[in-house]
Amino acid sequence: VVEGVVAGFLTARIDINEAIPFLTKLPVCRITTVVVDEHHRSRGIGKALIAHCDCWAKARDASQIRLEVMSFNDRARSLYESLGFTRQSETYAR
Repeated sequence: VVEGVVAGFLTARIDINEAIPFLTKLPVCRITTVVVDEHHRSRGIGKALIAHCDCWAKARDASQIRLEVMSFNDRARSLYESLGFTRQSETYAR
């Protein structure tokens, strides 16, 4: 909340990967949505949302945090990389 206005939000869940257990059998936090209102960007809101999620996930024994980002979203990719996220895979579509 910025100046009484909701400026951004994040949704996440913690799963145990049963579909592909060879990747990890530990709980993984998956961020499904990160949104910062375009009029409130570059104010640290995205970083604050991720930091809150990090604390939330650690408190629930998540072994890591994962998220997906569209390849054309340079701004979001830059944010996530600045916070220590690294690319683990690529998705192809046609």
